Amino acid sequence: MQGTVGAPGPAGLFFKWYSSLSPDPLSTALDFTASLKTGSHVITFTAKDVAGDSAPDLQSVQRAGFAGGPPIAKPPCIVHVFLANMVLPAADGAVLSKTASTLSVEVPAVWDRPDYQAVNHLQFRWRSAPGGELVPAANQLTFRQVQQGDPGGTLPQLIYTGPLPATGNCTITVRVEDTQDNSIGHEVSRSVVVNP
Repeated sequence: MQGTVGAPGPAGLFFKWYSSLSPDPLSTALDFTASLKTGSHVITFTAKDVAGDSAPDLQSVQRAGFAGGPPIAKPPCIVHVFLANMVLPAADGAVLSKTASTLSVEVPAVWDRPDYQAVNHLQFRWRSAPGGELVPAANQLTFRQVQQGDPGGTLPQLIYTGPLPATGNCTITVRVEDTQDNSIGHEVSRSVVVNP
C-alpha cells in the first residue's frame, strides 16, 4: 500500500490504514506491505494532525483527510483477495461419505452481512476428480462462525453438506474465484477416500 499527501505536505501528520475486514488498523506508515486475508476488503487511508482517536483527540484535529473507503466514497478502494483455505477435509487421507459429506472453506467473518455482500467478489466451487464439478444448491451451503470444539476449529466457514459425485480415491478441490471474472482465482486440493 502506498499513500501520498498533497500540500501542505506530510510533516506533522499521522497516518492509518484500515480494512473493513480487520478491527484494528493495518498500519500507521505512509507506505507498507499489507498481508490481507481472503475476502473483499474496503480500504481506507487517513491522515490527521493528531495521533489519537478518542473523542477529545478528534475534536482537536485541525488538518485531516482520507482516501478510499466504502463505495459511497469517490473513488472507493476495494481490494479482492482470492486465497482458498480448505477447512474440511482438514488433511489428505480423510474418509468421506458419498451420501452425506461436509466440505468447508474459510470465508470472512462478515460473510453474511448485506454491507459485505454489496462489495463481495468471491464465490466458491468444489470439484471431485473423478466425478466432476460439484455445484451446491443454496440450501446445501451454510455460513457459520465456528466455535471452539467444532470440526475445523474457530475459522468462519462456508459449509457444504450433501452427497459427493464419486466413490473411491478422489481429489476434492475448492476454488475461490471472482464473481465477475472466473479466470481470476485460487484453488487448493485434498486427496480423500469416499466410501459408498
